[in-house]
Amino acid sequence: MTQTEPLENPARELYSAKAEAARQEVSFWLFRERWVSRARLVTFFAGLATGWLAFGSRQLEAIWILPPAALFVALLVIHDRYIRKRDRAERVLDFYERGLSRLNDTWAGHGNSGEAYNPEGHPYANDLDLFGEGSLFELLCTARTRAGQAVLAKWLLEPCSSHQ
Repeated sequence: MTQTEPLENPARELYSAKAEAARQEVSFWLFRERWVSRARLVTFFAGLATGWLAFGSRQLEAIWILPPAALFVALLVIHDRYIRKRDRAERVLDFYERGLSRLNDTWAGHGNSGEAYNPEGHPYANDLDLFGEGSLFELLCTARTRAGQAVLAKWLLEPCSSHQ
């Protein structure tokens, strides 16, 4: 085995499988999202044509504008739902890809470096590479909020209490 080949690892296999499933789910929802987007465009132009026939040339009754308008609104709702499902699948994919990068030791430089939390003159923050590119903070931080990031930074900067 060469040094660049990752060692067999159940976690790596699981994360790879989950990432592939998430990739397929992203494709699934992206396909449907694009289809509905095109259907919205066609429905919009059908509504314009119907509107012109009803109000411009008076060849149709005004009530005929309702079906394309209702279909367009329904497609808006469906499109929004598909976008949200695709976004969720992309977040799941990102989670597993980040996990794989940690398992493959290729995570450095791809996460939150935590530089904003690096205090001047801290007794051990710089010695232990707590913050910055390739830092412990970057390796550990999976927080999605500033509050979560601040808690992690605090844990890294303060000694733990001995009475837990």
